[in-house]
Amino acid sequence: MKLNTVGIALSYYREKYGLSMTQVCEGICSPATMFRIEEGYREVDSLVSATLLSRIGKQVLEFELLLNEKDYNLFRLRKDIHRNLEEKNLDTAEKLLQSYQSVMPKKQVLHEQYYLWGKAELLQKRGASKEEIKAVLNEAILLTKPFFGKKKNTSDLYSEMEIKLFLGLIQFSEDISWKEAELKRMLLFTRKYDSKKIKEQAEMSILKELASIQEEKGDAQKELDTLPTPEQLEELYPDTSQWDERMAVALRRKKHRPMLKRVLVAALTLVVLTLGALAVIADFRKAVYTMIQKFLPIEMQLTYQVDGEPLERLPDGYSDHYVPDGFEMDDAQKFERAENFLHVYSSKETEESYTVRCSIIQPGQQSLFDNEHTVYETVKVGEADGVLGTSTDEHGKNVYTLSWEHRGITHTVMGNIPYDEIMKIAEGIR
Repeated sequence: MKLNTVGIALSYYREKYGLSMTQVCEGICSPATMFRIEEGYREVDSLVSATLLSRIGKQVLEFELLLNEKDYNLFRLRKDIHRNLEEKNLDTAEKLLQSYQSVMPKKQVLHEQYYLWGKAELLQKRGASKEEIKAVLNEAILLTKPFFGKKKNTSDLYSEMEIKLFLGLIQFSEDISWKEAELKRMLLFTRKYDSKKIKEQAEMSILKELASIQEEKGDAQKELDTLPTPEQLEELYPDTSQWDERMAVALRRKKHRPMLKRVLVAALTLVVLTLGALAVIADFRKAVYTMIQKFLPIEMQLTYQVDGEPLERLPDGYSDHYVPDGFEMDDAQKFERAENFLHVYSSKETEESYTVRCSIIQPGQQSLFDNEHTVYETVKVGEADGVLGTSTDEHGKNVYTLSWEHRGITHTVMGNIPYDEIMKIAEGIR
């Protein structure tokens, strides 16, 4: 089986944009599941892949996508539903939508959301009442934007489907202030994250609705002038085209390796909850780091408290210096910057793999561990206290997740390799 490039792309662009896993996957899946997708430990269907990628302004067809037979059939059904809706073959579209509902995975919000969107489209094309259409659209958007309509704001990231649903709701809403605010949020999202290939198309519908509202208010130009200009946004947010090109080259050069084996949810997820800008301060007092361990029903939580100024970057040359015989680093998945790095290694002979992730600690940073199928114990990594999680993969082989903090840096080594090798890798990081 080929390595699915969706996980690579998600990790690459999310890191480039400085987004947390929680921001990208809100309402779609848990941060732990997001981590497993990025690391290649979790197979994911095409709808989930497309939705996660569209949350960061990318289209799934830009990347290699692996589909099993069931997923392919669902993918084709969605294509047929779209085509028949566009061609106004409503009876055929309704039958296809009913077929989709009967075979789609149960208790998966994205498939349910897609079904409700199709239902709303049918209702609208058949002249149903505004109240009926609005009720279906509202039900659909709440599946992935659970705080919609409440005091707590939802994420400022949007999937392609969420934009469609919001544009539908805007047509039937009489709350001009809400419509205007939501349109501006979506416009800022498209200008900030969408690649050049889809930016123009995405903005067209949003600007049309926004212009209509402003015309209705009689102060269109005044309101539009409050939005950042393309030049201002370019200054604030760099053009991603250079990243797109680099990513494409890396994926073309990549030799396909066996997909990392799925685990029973032994993956550790690093969720940075407070991502403030890291100012360069020449003189700072040594920080004291406190790690708080908390067990919840399905996950174990590590929260870091920082007393003093945290580190601003990893020390020069900070890296893992021990690599077991037969293992090679996957350059396509490698990510390195001043604040953190990710290295992925695999063995062609044994089909084993492991990852090394190091990151400076920020106040309030939190790590989440699976607590359903993993046994934890405290171990020593050099002079530091570490947490070791042990689970088994689908073949009964042990999978280890080792995490520890040392001098303001969190470290994670995870893989289905022998315990002794996990410890040697950990002790070789400096």
